[in-house]
Amino acid sequence: MAYLFISYPRRRAESVARLQALLEARGIEVWRDTEQLRFGTAWDARVTAAIRGSAMVVLFQSEEWFASGPCRSEADQARYYHRPIVTLSAHDSEVDLEEAAAFVAKRFAARPPEGDVVADLEVEAAEWARTGRRVRNLARRRNLRRFLPVAARPGAVTELAEDFVQQSLRWRRMVRASLSVLVMGVMASVMVLVAGAYQIGQVDEANQSNTALAERRTALESALLESPYAGAEAALAEDPASEGPTTLASYQDALEPCVPVAYAPAGGEAAGDASAVEALENAAFPQAGRTSATGAGWRASVSDDDRVLRIDQDGGAAGAGDGAAATAVLDAPCDDMAASPGGDVLAVVSAQGVQLFDPVFGTCFAELSGAPVAAGSVLSWSVDGTYLAMRAPDGSVAVWEPSPRTTVTARTGLWFMDGAVIADGSQVAFLARDGSIAVVDAATGEVLGLDTSLGGMLKTASDIAPGATAHEVLVVGVDTTGKRGLYLVDVAGHTAQVVNVPADVEPWYIATSPTAVILALSDGAQTLVYDLATGEGLKRIENVSVSALAVDDEGRIYLGSFGGGGFSVVEPDSSVPADTTAASIDGVASVSATPGASPRAIAVGGTHAVSVGDGFEENGSLALAFEDGSWQLTTGFLASWTPVDAHQARALAASPDGTVFAAGFSDGSVALLRDSDLYPGAVVREQGSEVRALAFSPDASALIVAMRDGTIARVEVDDGSFDAATLRERLRVRLDTARALGLWE
Repeated sequence: MAYLFISYPRRRAESVARLQALLEARGIEVWRDTEQLRFGTAWDARVTAAIRGSAMVVLFQSEEWFASGPCRSEADQARYYHRPIVTLSAHDSEVDLEEAAAFVAKRFAARPPEGDVVADLEVEAAEWARTGRRVRNLARRRNLRRFLPVAARPGAVTELAEDFVQQSLRWRRMVRASLSVLVMGVMASVMVLVAGAYQIGQVDEANQSNTALAERRTALESALLESPYAGAEAALAEDPASEGPTTLASYQDALEPCVPVAYAPAGGEAAGDASAVEALENAAFPQAGRTSATGAGWRASVSDDDRVLRIDQDGGAAGAGDGAAATAVLDAPCDDMAASPGGDVLAVVSAQGVQLFDPVFGTCFAELSGAPVAAGSVLSWSVDGTYLAMRAPDGSVAVWEPSPRTTVTARTGLWFMDGAVIADGSQVAFLARDGSIAVVDAATGEVLGLDTSLGGMLKTASDIAPGATAHEVLVVGVDTTGKRGLYLVDVAGHTAQVVNVPADVEPWYIATSPTAVILALSDGAQTLVYDLATGEGLKRIENVSVSALAVDDEGRIYLGSFGGGGFSVVEPDSSVPADTTAASIDGVASVSATPGASPRAIAVGGTHAVSVGDGFEENGSLALAFEDGSWQLTTGFLASWTPVDAHQARALAASPDGTVFAAGFSDGSVALLRDSDLYPGAVVREQGSEVRALAFSPDASALIVAMRDGTIARVEVDDGSFDAATLRERLRVRLDTARALGLWE
């Protein structure tokens, strides 16, 4: 999500805070240095990174601003990274903040779309340099295609960014190697130095195995770039007897592309799935390509050169204010665009293929492939929105089913923040930013009711947990005076009341045990633990920063910490975190602190507790397990095994029996992870808005998902995603179908 950076002097902090609130009310995220750090390593790390990744920089200028070295440095940084700059003058009198917010919002909406691409490029280039210019951190696939046009323009990006793109091109056929494989390779090399000559044979064998594995992954990536069917054949070349995590990831990568379910060659008969063939035969294609489309609260159009997609909101979409716009640079000139019947998806076709966009945030969340496409192609949705057909200039028609596993059950218009399972697992309470609570059937995803009893009490709500009874929930939020507090809501009786907490605690995070016996409450610096039934205080945990909380039925408190992605556990009979040991292989630690990572969600399974949060691309997900008499810390969801375009994940859930974890990501993806061995499962990429909360259905056959744009959806859980034999059979079926349709030889 694009955001603003505000540069301001400390004496103007109060005015800038009000300006931030006005901008955020318009759906614009704002980053400002609230801690007022000045120079040094901490300042450079936080502020420079924030400027580099911002969509626009606002200079809140006054005499104090010009007298401030840090402020002038921030402006220099903005110019160095080619960030669009907006200047607000506050010299002689207090600036009219309403007018200033309207002005900034207008400039933000009209910013050049290429600027956001430059920001993404600079962020990735800096991370590549910070991590030692590793091949696995180079741009790939869609990102590389986005970066090429801006990097080709003289003076548009920094020299580092230019080098990053050139190296990405040079190594474009390389693939992310599994983190565990890389670690094994490093450990094997270390053991050469410390183990002695008698282990050299084992080390050589391990290195050869790792090299062969990396080569197979590279071959798979190259094949997928050629076509999804070539990728399927490359995946099937894996050892049929292997059921390891890298093999599962290869199969899942090969199955991830969305391919046609029906096809009609030019002048030939249609073949494929019966329903899809019917949709093909009834498709109503336009006579000529369209340059605009209209959906639920939005209108899309393209620039004069058909290369820049712009989506304007009319105020009816969650997360976007009146007149706010999202933009995207297309890989090739737009030939046609079409809104889905429900108005929630925008399809765009060009000579490079078919892309699906979330119209609220302007993100491309899926690319349809596997059929010939050329300039001049046009699109048609089926009446119910299940299928999308494309007719090429030669008359051939391909039909895709873009969302076979996802069913949208409601479009609430709310801005969801968090969720909690209630009523003995039969319902889910999704918390919205304004304090509204949508109560949803956990099996079907149907909205059962909307509780608004916190209306008028809160300015914003942020966190929710189950209460002591079936229909009670506890909510953390900021009241109309700006004070943070804890609230008890009865979603059946539609009542809300303030819960008294110690005066020295302003709660940010809350969690209760699955049976709602223990409550943990934290202000980020200290955590209080209570008996939920009696209200008795059990203990206070201090000197541990907190960015996420979880409690298990044994009374253990799991704490995610800011900065480095720390993850710890406090035993029931203690008030300090237990000692943890990084899981190791032959004495070499497999995990370490991840700079910039902060857990945002924690879930407890049968054998592991897992965290996800900021810094996901740097493998910022961790897992804790009690093994061999001690707490072992290892990696959880791996970026190298989870093909998402996400910087963070804020939603996490464990299945009722604790065997599977599900994480929701900022790009709308949902990914599975097996609890017993932390092996990767399927990834569903069928929606474009950030996942803010999710929960398993009682029988674990589905996930109920709440997204930032107010969408609630039911996502089928793929039982076969952890079974190598099942995945191999699906790959064979995919190839057989492609051959039957004439799309692959």
